[in-house]
Amino acid sequence: MKPPSPSGLGRGVELSTPDRRFEDIMKSGITYILECANGNFYIGSTDDFNRRFNEHENGKNRSTKHKRPLKVVYTKKFVTLKEARSFEYFIKRQRNKKFYEKLINGAFV
Repeated sequence: MKPPSPSGLGRGVELSTPDRRFEDIMKSGITYILECANGNFYIGSTDDFNRRFNEHENGKNRSTKHKRPLKVVYTKKFVTLKEARSFEYFIKRQRNKKFYEKLINGAFV
């Protein structure tokens, strides 16, 4: 049997650790584009760009492992990781190399 909840909030309500999803939403994020050795682009987002880029460079990412060396061609910082992920998916939905090149060259403000 559970002990009574604090403040009379009712049975089954626990006030232990903060919600992990809330912490993830509040992290700042970066969307990035890498140019691979074969000329293709890799699009991603993260809350720690240096760690993530090192993972790509050290072959820990299946998508870029055999496409090294990699070159960072675009980064954009966001207030939340959720916004960065949304922008990543927006870019990926374009599926157009010319669009990626325009974005990289600053055609869109």
